[in-house]
Amino acid sequence: MSLWRRLFGPRQLWDWVQVEPTTACNARCLYCPRSVLGDAWEDRFLPLEAFRALLPALARAGHVHLQGWGEPLLHPDFPEMVRLAKAAGVRVGTTTNATLLTPPRIAGLLDAGLDVLAVSLAGVGPANDRVRAGTRADRVLEALAAVAAAKAARGLDRPAVHVAYMLLRSGLEEIERLPEALAGLGVGQVMVSVLDFPLGPELAGEDLAPRDQASHDGLHERLMALSRRGLDAGLDICFRLPPPSADGPGCTENPARAAVVGADGRATACVFQNLPVAGDYPGLPA
Repeated sequence: MSLWRRLFGPRQLWDWVQVEPTTACNARCLYCPRSVLGDAWEDRFLPLEAFRALLPALARAGHVHLQGWGEPLLHPDFPEMVRLAKAAGVRVGTTTNATLLTPPRIAGLLDAGLDVLAVSLAGVGPANDRVRAGTRADRVLEALAAVAAAKAARGLDRPAVHVAYMLLRSGLEEIERLPEALAGLGVGQVMVSVLDFPLGPELAGEDLAPRDQASHDGLHERLMALSRRGLDAGLDICFRLPPPSADGPGCTENPARAAVVGADGRATACVFQNLPVAGDYPGLPA
């Protein structure tokens, strides 16, 4: 951000704004509502003109994250969205399943000036491939290596590369391999989230949200040990562990200082408030 903008630009209203380029996706993750809602799900694409109309508001955010329920790189105007948001003076990131990170697309993201590139994983082997149908852990790791090579060839330190890691109960053993699997791939940070809302019968027993203090403390210590091993390998492994509750976890988002804009242009405080469902669907709030 320029000195002029910091001194004379508009006051920052939001810590971050999440903008959903599309609800379409080329994967079928078991823990995603898309996999449960089936034919009721609508594939939507945010029109580029609608994105342009958002720019005055986005300029008042600290970070704009181009991601929602879908795979953002499916949007044909995704690089242009990055360029437009960067021109508005904000930090721009995205989260992808990495299946579309081909050399031409990687080059396009570097050209656009993307600041943060996060890739999704739920394991570094079979654990990931079982629950993230349509993706493969080995190909995600190959894509990370390709991004690192492309950055090195240009002498760039952007985008910063992160991993968004979903931890299920069946993946507790596989996550121990994480520091070694990511070594040398240019990843700066890993954010581990635990499954706290299993959506379908395939996820029965996968919930890791602590229900009591003992289970919380045990999982916390296990993740702290993983984090220490990560630091030894030059990897910042963070984790989001909700406090123990017999009623389930509370909201971990930041609704007072953040906003979400869906692919239909509607603004909400949370992605769960704007599921792209056609008509009325049983079990969803009106």
